[in-house]
Amino acid sequence: MHDSPLRRGGRATRILTIGLLAGLAGLAACGSDGPETVALYTTAAPAPVPLETRAIDPAWVEGNGETLGTTVASGEYWAAVVGVGTGAEPFVEFDLSQAFFGAACVQKFGDDVDACANDYGVAPEPHGTLAAQQSRLDFVTVVGIDQRNFAVTSAELVALVGGSQPAAEAPDDYQYVAFPFIVTVSSGVITAARQIWTP
Repeated sequence: MHDSPLRRGGRATRILTIGLLAGLAGLAACGSDGPETVALYTTAAPAPVPLETRAIDPAWVEGNGETLGTTVASGEYWAAVVGVGTGAEPFVEFDLSQAFFGAACVQKFGDDVDACANDYGVAPEPHGTLAAQQSRLDFVTVVGIDQRNFAVTSAELVALVGGSQPAAEAPDDYQYVAFPFIVTVSSGVITAARQIWTP
């Protein structure tokens, strides 16, 4: 299992490293069809990487100190998978936070090698969890350990996160790895999730 992409606490923020950002900054993935209509495991472009993802407003964190309410602003967020539900309304639960890349990372954390290794850093606070309902998740891509990106359905993502083997359409050598995602929130709902390869 791939390590969690976040480590909380002060300057001990764990900084994820990737190769060249240009290797991730590709075209928007795979056209306009949602994951419920695409052919499973068709090749997708790498998730585009912004200079920084949207910040988490502390006011969005509910009284339990963990979950985010429905007031989350629309935008793109750094997200780690932290859970899955497979009941009447299946969902994937993400922990949302803010990530910084390139010059934006240096501006945020300084040029300390422990703060912006390979031009990439994740803010430890604030953060919070938000569930992506399978029925509302319109676009999903996943990435393999070999850095190949694939379009899948939201149902397939729920299955993968829940520990199921990939569908028969997956390449023989593909296995789900818990790499982070860039998720798109619209009107408080996660509508897209694009996975990012990290070393």
